[in-house]
Amino acid sequence: MRIAVIGVGSIGSHYADYLRRTGHTTVTVDPRGASDFADVAEIPRRLASDIDAWIVSTPTETHLHVLRRILRTSPDARVLLEKPAALPAAIPELTREIRENPGARVLVNNVYGHSAAVRLFAAEVRTMSANDPIRAVTVEFTKNRQADVDAGRFVDRHYGEVGYEWFHMLAVLRETLDPASYRSFLQSAPSQITQEIRVRTTGRGFPQVDLYASMNGLVGFPEIAGHALTNARSRRHIARGHIPYGADLRYRFAHVELTSGAQASLVFEPYHAAVADYKNVHVVRTVSRTGRKRTTDVLGNQLQHALLSQLDALTGAEGGTSRIYLPEHRYMAELARRVAPRTAHLPTQTLRNLDEVTA
Repeated sequence: MRIAVIGVGSIGSHYADYLRRTGHTTVTVDPRGASDFADVAEIPRRLASDIDAWIVSTPTETHLHVLRRILRTSPDARVLLEKPAALPAAIPELTREIRENPGARVLVNNVYGHSAAVRLFAAEVRTMSANDPIRAVTVEFTKNRQADVDAGRFVDRHYGEVGYEWFHMLAVLRETLDPASYRSFLQSAPSQITQEIRVRTTGRGFPQVDLYASMNGLVGFPEIAGHALTNARSRRHIARGHIPYGADLRYRFAHVELTSGAQASLVFEPYHAAVADYKNVHVVRTVSRTGRKRTTDVLGNQLQHALLSQLDALTGAEGGTSRIYLPEHRYMAELARRVAPRTAHLPTQTLRNLDEVTA
């Protein structure tokens, strides 16, 4: 395929390199140079008509502008948008732009929704919970990103910390819960929010949900999955409750407790610093109500698999429904408003009144 990559920073350049290695032709666009074109409008019309898919990996605040440029050039474009889809205030305009170009198809990049590890974990939970209701779900995504922030990366002045990991965490939760429970969760106000950000939600129609993320390396639930890390130094960092500045350790897991006491866990990258390809090995562990344990390693590059899967979905569809995950963006906008008073002006009420673009 011929694929245009708009924005060749850290993630965009990774996508372009990977696509070239897998035999695709790439066209790169970035005003900062080191690309084929500085702007979408500079791409010759004949070349633009031959582009099979577009990947937008520019800063969130530019997504709407870039999408408009693409759709003016190619009204039936297939577009993969990095998350979040747009600023909270721009979501209504984004949905309007999609509706006004019915031949186009737009997907928001959902890496964890296409993860083989997440899907195996969710399948295990569905089997275990058929006659044993889920009591609680805990999801944590923690990393010390301060070195990245100091270097000018991962700075989201609109969604704040919610803009980094929460879309991924919601994707894991969406795969784990049944659809009705997940909808009830998204429609319920959190019971407790702390500033770092720990969110507990309880309500009718879904189990207790604890979501936690930290960019400062502050660990929320060390006791749940810290023991699953095989490297002794990594275990010590988690046990002490803090990932040091500059460390590449990521503490990410999902954990489900059933009413009987049975449990299921998904731990990402448990072999950190213990095997060469640790970033591409994840573990699903289950403990039955009788205490029987089972462990399954899941191998594969989640980022690359999600990229190819979604490009296949985009280019294989004749028109089709765009999916920008409006309920998740509403949730993130409201959470950002609640944890960061400086964003209180964002019109999140507008988001609640939008018609769905997607199922």
